[in-house]
Amino acid sequence: MNLADLSAITRLNETINSPYDDFGYAEYENGTFGYMSSNRPGGKGGDDIYVFKKQNINLPKCKIIAIDAANNQMISKPAIAAAANNNTLTNTDDFLIITPDNGQLYTILVSKAGYQPKEIKVSGLELATTPEYKVPLTRLAPVKTVSKLVIKSRPSQQLVPNASVKIEKQCGNNATETIISNSGESEISMECSCNYKITVLKDGFAAQTKSFVSPSCDNPASVTQVIELEPVKTFEGTEIKQGAVITLKDIYYDYNKYNIRPDARVVLDKVVNLMNQYPSLEIELASHTDSRGNNQYNQTLSQNRAQSAVEYIVSRGIAGSRLRAGGYGESQLTNHCADGVKCSEQEHQSNRRTEVRVLKFEESNVNIIKE
Repeated sequence: MNLADLSAITRLNETINSPYDDFGYAEYENGTFGYMSSNRPGGKGGDDIYVFKKQNINLPKCKIIAIDAANNQMISKPAIAAAANNNTLTNTDDFLIITPDNGQLYTILVSKAGYQPKEIKVSGLELATTPEYKVPLTRLAPVKTVSKLVIKSRPSQQLVPNASVKIEKQCGNNATETIISNSGESEISMECSCNYKITVLKDGFAAQTKSFVSPSCDNPASVTQVIELEPVKTFEGTEIKQGAVITLKDIYYDYNKYNIRPDARVVLDKVVNLMNQYPSLEIELASHTDSRGNNQYNQTLSQNRAQSAVEYIVSRGIAGSRLRAGGYGESQLTNHCADGVKCSEQEHQSNRRTEVRVLKFEESNVNIIKE
């Protein structure tokens, strides 16, 4: 034996190294336990075989994690298994912590929905010298899930056919497509865990938009998205919304007169009913004249006509604060009958009209629902 051999000799503690004949010493799993032979007192024969286990051994640990190969970000909740010598350890969290045995070869298997699983063989020595061992996973092509879209009318709950559906994908490479929902029920293929916005358009109904997140790749079960459309509120064939201008049919004034004719009262009563139906509605009664007469006279005449219409509606129980009278004279003719142009009485009378201009209507035409 030379001096080099002597430098490797280590004196064992008294528990192992007794005054008796101790021999056949063998360690396993980084020295955490082993076997030895001894003729020390208390045995069953002359030489006995003893097993020992060392306590409180501060062995190096290794944390195994999965990362996204594209961005090196840690992947949450992967499945990690490390197997060696017929012993397998698995994780219960975002990572797996093991105490590697230098003399073992480990098989590490990592998987996660939406990624290509990976199996790696690595020595215990490499793991013992790597506090955090990263296993990169490659993301698979986007997994698709199917959502069912149901379009109904409110409050009847009847299916609304032939609606135009705009589908906006708001993740990854944003994309937009438009489909026609022929029956009122459609299936939409979507990427997993992606933000979507769907806008439904249908004549006679207010546009409706719904935002939601599609199912995750871990649970790509089909879900149903229900969008309810509100029928558009109309008056005299025109949608009621802020800024709308509705020409009142069959409400005319005699030449140079501003009193309410009996035939006009029937139409103004419809306005009264409308305002009773929608208490938030505020309007302007806009009156117009034809081009005959001077501008100032026509301006005054139209203001008087509008005021007469307002006063009639107030007399039917509508608050005056919801009404405004506007006289526009001959400034907004509907045809070519300007000053100096020869026109028939019928053409001039079409300019002598009253319009309802919606100043305020609180019911929105587009309702946005978020889940």
